Amino acid sequence: PLVLLVVSVGEGPRHYIVQIGFLVALGATGWLRLVVGLFRRPSVRAFIVLAIAVVVAALLARPMLEAAFLHWRLPRVRVSRRLLVPLALIAVAVVVGWIRSWTPPRRQWLSPSRWSRPRWSRSLTGAALVLAVVTGAAVQIASAPIARAQIDTDVVRSTAVQRAVDWVRANVPPGSTVAFGSQLTVETALRLRGDVQTVLISDDMGIVVDPTTLLGIRAGGDPPAADWVALRASPTDVNLFFGYRAGSVVSDFRALGARFWVQTDVDQSISPIVQALRGATGVVLAGHWVTTRGSVRLETSIFKVDPGRLAFPDRVIVSQDALARIIAGFERAPAASVTAAGTLLARVTVIPDDARAAALVQRLRGLAAP
Repeated sequence: PLVLLVVSVGEGPRHYIVQIGFLVALGATGWLRLVVGLFRRPSVRAFIVLAIAVVVAALLARPMLEAAFLHWRLPRVRVSRRLLVPLALIAVAVVVGWIRSWTPPRRQWLSPSRWSRPRWSRSLTGAALVLAVVTGAAVQIASAPIARAQIDTDVVRSTAVQRAVDWVRANVPPGSTVAFGSQLTVETALRLRGDVQTVLISDDMGIVVDPTTLLGIRAGGDPPAADWVALRASPTDVNLFFGYRAGSVVSDFRALGARFWVQTDVDQSISPIVQALRGATGVVLAGHWVTTRGSVRLETSIFKVDPGRLAFPDRVIVSQDALARIIAGFERAPAASVTAAGTLLARVTVIPDDARAAALVQRLRGLAAP
């Protein structure tokens, strides 16, 4: 139920922390029940099942083991002496206990009943169980290195944040107000505490397609607006958009007294607001760099803003995914979308500008002139 609750509202994996706690408790309970069951009713069948489970676990862990030990970019796992000592003691105890348990004392060598007891089965099952637990622990230790993609992402994010912090400290007077977009905001702002004032100018959320408005979109229950300057598709909801309005951005900068805007894009394509700021009046691109590692790429842009002169041209920068969703909404009601499609066609700039963008504009043109 907790997983379904999180999924239903479209939240990210970080909201599964509570569920992970429950799963850890349930998993530990399952292993405990397995141990108790095997020692209460030891049998060759139980040993076979356990052996199969160990083999399956090893096969499932093979990709992780290969990634941990064979990929040159990942750190090698080094087992310290502190870990080798308890592992060696466990192995010795298992072997000695197993041999001693099924080997009868000398005085009982001639006793047939000694060999008819199921003690050998019990000890063998216990030894297999201990070995399985040790094997599982070893697999977990060997799999500790995170996948290369995650390592690359963490390194790139950390590097991008540090470069932005260093740039602000070197170029922005202490006590100034610095605005951030919606990406890597907290990570960067926390590092700048005490140096500058940090504020967030986030994009509007909950934007939906509405063919009856001038541009064919509406921000929730707000009155229709015609001054949208940047639109991108929501990453969690296929029906929603995120966007900036010129009036809101200008009023926020003037009210907050912000002089700089820091924007880091975590996606492969540049954010529409960056393109909008590059074409705005009263805005100068003061810093720009790209941080890469592997297939991960982050682009950071820092703009110096004059709030008194800030103004946006009559253009709306739209990402390809956002425009595709808008067109799909128009196509569900083509008769009611003619005016909105024509207005949007006259003002839209699609990023990135490639063959797909041209195809989307052509579809929009067909809706504007049926």
